Amino acid sequence: MKKITFIMLVFTCILMLSISAQARQRVTYTNVLIVDMVRYDPSPVRPGFSVDIWFEVSNIAKESLDIKLDLVEEFPFTVVDGPITFTLGVNEKKQIKYTVNVNSNAQDQSYSLFLQYFSEKANTGYSQAFAVPISRGGGVEVGVTTVNIDPEMIPPGDQAKLSIIIENNADYLMKDMTVELNLEADSIPFAPFGTTSKKKIREILVGSNAAVEFDIIALPTAEAGIYKVPLIVQYYDELGHSFNKSELLGLTIGSEPDVYVEIKEKEIYSAKGTGDIVLNIVNKGLTDIKFLKVTLDTSDQYDILSSSTVYIGDVDSDDEETSDFKLRLKGASDVKLLIRLEYRDANNRPFELDEDLPIVIYSKSELGMESNGTTWTIVIVVILAGIGIWYYYRRKRRRQK
Repeated sequence: MKKITFIMLVFTCILMLSISAQARQRVTYTNVLIVDMVRYDPSPVRPGFSVDIWFEVSNIAKESLDIKLDLVEEFPFTVVDGPITFTLGVNEKKQIKYTVNVNSNAQDQSYSLFLQYFSEKANTGYSQAFAVPISRGGGVEVGVTTVNIDPEMIPPGDQAKLSIIIENNADYLMKDMTVELNLEADSIPFAPFGTTSKKKIREILVGSNAAVEFDIIALPTAEAGIYKVPLIVQYYDELGHSFNKSELLGLTIGSEPDVYVEIKEKEIYSAKGTGDIVLNIVNKGLTDIKFLKVTLDTSDQYDILSSSTVYIGDVDSDDEETSDFKLRLKGASDVKLLIRLEYRDANNRPFELDEDLPIVIYSKSELGMESNGTTWTIVIVVILAGIGIWYYYRRKRRRQK
């Protein structure tokens, strides 16, 4: 156990030494003088802020040195401190700090600086250039984290509420933010409802978030489908730098299908009759349906003499289609057709509808289909009776004469 602890301690020390070595940059090495850039604080360095840059100066000469150091200005840096003069004894080290202002127009990149040094023993010289990386904290650190749509699927002509949460993942304040739902394109069938398509956020603190809400309406003529809507976020950091970020939101137009089926026609007139039955399928919904298939399930009340399945395909909104089946009834008094509809809505969501449709049987006479034959029979009988009576009285008169 002690051996393992010792190994871990050694490994930790090596790792820390490695990290420390990576932080240092040797900028000057002569036969009397060594200068290392030790660190800069804060890190990362931001435009518009100041940074402290620390150097370690070592005297490797065999006598003391009077040294003068000057940090040479280069864009985007402005040195606050002037030249620094000090004395180092033999083998002595000293840390020197320079405070530097960073221009607010600095970009995301590394910029070079160098030192000028003077000593009677080392003469005048310049250090090697060393890099100081600048980070503006790019706009990717502010992002759209949550989007809620109520309802998730918006029927044509209906309203919806869009809630968006924006989070600041940067390490500085974001302010004067504009969040815009871009609905200008003709291909986007939405419009703001009772409000504008732009929202303002005064500021978002570091690690915080803010919410905006949009009230929108789907155009009444909109077709069902998923539409890509651009969301544009514009904002400033605390130094006045402007940023733009664009996202795409997916908004769905559609509605629950409203389909019903009924018996439109039938040619069966008895409990054991045979004939055709015509079903009528009506789409009462706001959007189209497609891939419609009608199936007549088997039953002990009837035999199916035709195909039990009819494929119809598309049925537009406010439209209807028919399907025909040939049946032979088996004498039951209460017959129900077992119908199944299978289809998809305009957004390809699958649906099934099962219906039990009762068949009411009427005879031909009840339907008045035999009334013409009966009427003619009565007419003929009356005519024949009239002829018989006429003939009888005629013969009787002749006898009397």
